[in-house]
Amino acid sequence: MTAIQRLKQQISRQYPTASIEEERFPAGSTWLDVRLNGALVVVKHQPGQGYGLSEVRRAQGLVGYGEGPDRIFSRYSDAQRHLLKLLRKIGHSARGHPSKG
Repeated sequence: MTAIQRLKQQISRQYPTASIEEERFPAGSTWLDVRLNGALVVVKHQPGQGYGLSEVRRAQGLVGYGEGPDRIFSRYSDAQRHLLKLLRKIGHSARGHPSKG
């Protein structure tokens, strides 16, 4: 199982209402679009270059599209931790709870 597949599995387990789309490209990169409570978090994995994460809120539309990721992580564990933190924040704010991070 690849790192991206593990990430998808973990997101599905912890956030069953999340929509996850995976796209693989011939050059080897993989993109995940994770939608939860009106927010979109995009994860890009480029072998040998790490993981890029970007968060897009509904009100922002696709502002910043094509500008590169908000954050870049060289290690899977750091990217995973940050992604789950973002999803927790999105989940809490959608329920009217204060965001925790």
